[in-house]
Amino acid sequence: FFPALALVCLTVLYNAFSGPEPWMAELSRQFFLHKFLNTLAMCFLAPVAEEIIFRGFLLNSSIGWGRYSRVSGIIITSLAFAIMHTQYLFAVTFVYLFVFSSILCVVRMRSRGLMIPIILHILNNAWVIFGLLFSATE
Repeated sequence: FFPALALVCLTVLYNAFSGPEPWMAELSRQFFLHKFLNTLAMCFLAPVAEEIIFRGFLLNSSIGWGRYSRVSGIIITSLAFAIMHTQYLFAVTFVYLFVFSSILCVVRMRSRGLMIPIILHILNNAWVIFGLLFSATE
């Protein structure tokens, strides 16, 4: 419950201090098939792949390596996650991605699995993408 609440609060704060990224505006102008395929990739394929890579491999490989391994693992994983999203241009988006990843790292460590982080990641991406597609006024 608390991770989901934290993600909702994070999204509300992000929306208050940021606007849509340039590539997101372009998404709303695509033809239906392109929108459908991009939405499928961003809402399902990317979250699963990213969770396996970042929380499954990178974070998992750092847990248990010293006194501060969990904290350093969260920081390294979250920095890599945020930097990997090169399509974003706004600094506030980088901060959002870092905090989002940190929350998912904590959820991964507490749940001891990837299923809950994957579900939260899918819900986050779906919230953003569907909000963008349905709020487009063009």
